[in-house]
Amino acid sequence: MMDNDSLRITRGKIRELLGPLERSALIDTLVDLATTSDETANFLEVRFGKRGERKDLEMLSSRVDAALDYAVSSKRLDSWGHMHIDTSDIYREIEEREKQGLIRLAFSELEILLTRLYDYYEYQEECELEDEVTYCVEHMVRIAASATDHGDKDFFFDRCIAICTNSKADDYGSDSGYELMKLAMDLITPSNRDRFDSAMVELEKGWGKEKYKQIRLEFTRRQHGDDAANAYIYENLDQNAFREIAYQNAISRKDYDEAARLCILEQEPKHAYRGYVSPWLYKLLEVYELSMDTAKQIDTAKSILMNGDFKTYEKLKGLLISEDRWEMEYAELLKECAEEMHFGTYMQLLSTEGEKALLLEQIHEHPEMIFSYGNAIAANYPKEVKDMFIEQINKESNRATDRKSYQSVCRRITTFAEAGYTEAAKELITVYKASYKNRPVFVDELSKLWKRI
Repeated sequence: MMDNDSLRITRGKIRELLGPLERSALIDTLVDLATTSDETANFLEVRFGKRGERKDLEMLSSRVDAALDYAVSSKRLDSWGHMHIDTSDIYREIEEREKQGLIRLAFSELEILLTRLYDYYEYQEECELEDEVTYCVEHMVRIAASATDHGDKDFFFDRCIAICTNSKADDYGSDSGYELMKLAMDLITPSNRDRFDSAMVELEKGWGKEKYKQIRLEFTRRQHGDDAANAYIYENLDQNAFREIAYQNAISRKDYDEAARLCILEQEPKHAYRGYVSPWLYKLLEVYELSMDTAKQIDTAKSILMNGDFKTYEKLKGLLISEDRWEMEYAELLKECAEEMHFGTYMQLLSTEGEKALLLEQIHEHPEMIFSYGNAIAANYPKEVKDMFIEQINKESNRATDRKSYQSVCRRITTFAEAGYTEAAKELITVYKASYKNRPVFVDELSKLWKRI
C-alpha cells in the first residue's frame, strides 16, 4: 500500500500525462476503460451521474434498515450486555466511496445511517445505541475535516445544520448534535454565518442549551475576540459550565474576591435535599485556602459540616485549634450541631469526641442506633445499654418471618455480644429457641450463632 506522499506524487504524474490531452481523447479513454471494467463504470456512474448516486443511497438505506430491524427485533446482545448492530459492511462501502474521492456521497450515506439510528433511539435503547451514533458522527467529522473544496465544505455545513435542527437527538440525551454543530462552526463562511446563527438560536432553546451555548462561546471568541467571549460568559452565569469557566479564570489570575463571589451566587439547586452540600461550597473553601483567610475557612467548613459532610469536621477542628478558638467555641459548636445536623451525623461527632452522655440521650431518641453506638457507651451505662439492646432485638425478632430476617436478628445478637454482653446474648438465644420452637428455620440460625459466640 502506498503512503500519502507516494500517492500525491502518483497523482501529480497522472496530471502531467493527462494535461496535454484534448477533451475528446480523454473521453474516449474513459469510455474504453468503462467498457472493460465494471469497477470503473460504477465509479463514473456514481461520480458524475445523479441517478447512480440516488441508486447507491437507496440501496444503502435498505441495508441500514435491515441491519437495525434485525438488531432491535432480536435484541442481540454482546458480551457486555449491549445490543449488537453489525454495520461493518455498511462502513466498508462508505470507506470505499471515500477512497474514490466521493466524500459527499460517503457523508450522505453516513447521514442515512445516523438518521435511522435516531429513529430507533428510544429512551430504553439509548445506552445501547449511543456507541453506534458516536462512531457514525466521528466518521462524519473525519470526512468533513478532510475537505479542501469550498463546495464540499458548504455541502457538509448545510447537512450538519439540517441534521441538528431536524433530529430529536438532544431529547434522547445524545451528544451527536453538539458534535455536528461544532463541525458546522469550523465550516462557517461569511455567506452561511447567518444560517449558523439562526440554527443556534433554536438549539439554545432546547434540552441541550448549555452545550450549545458553549459552542456559541467559542464562536463569539473566534468572531469577536476574548473580551466579547468573557462578556458572554458573564451573561450566562446561570449555566453551571459558564460559572465554572469564570471561576477557573478568576483563580488563574488570583482574583480571589471574584472567585468567592462566583461561589456564593447560588450554592443550592432548586430541589436540594437535606444533607446536600453544593460543590460550590467546597470551591469557596478552596478559595479561602488559596487566599489564606482562616476566619472564612472556619465559617465555610462549618457550613459544609452543618449540611452533613462529616469529613470536614477534622479540618474545622484543626482550624479552630490553630486559632486558639477550640476550647472556647467547642460547647457552642456542639449546641449548633445538635440543632442543625441530621441526628446520624451529630451522633458520629459525639462518638468521635467521646461525648457519652449526649450520645446516650440520642440513642434514647433513636433507639435503633443502639446497634451502631451501644459498644461505645456500654462501659459507662451497662444496664441501660443492655436493656436497650434487648428491647430492640425483641422488636426485630417479633417481626422476623423468613431466613433472611432471622439472619438479621442473629447479626443483631452478635453486635450485642461484641458490646460486652456475651452471657446475656447466650441467655437471649436460649429464650428465643424456646419461644420460637415452632419456627425451625429461626431455631437453626440461633443454633449456628450459639457456636460462634
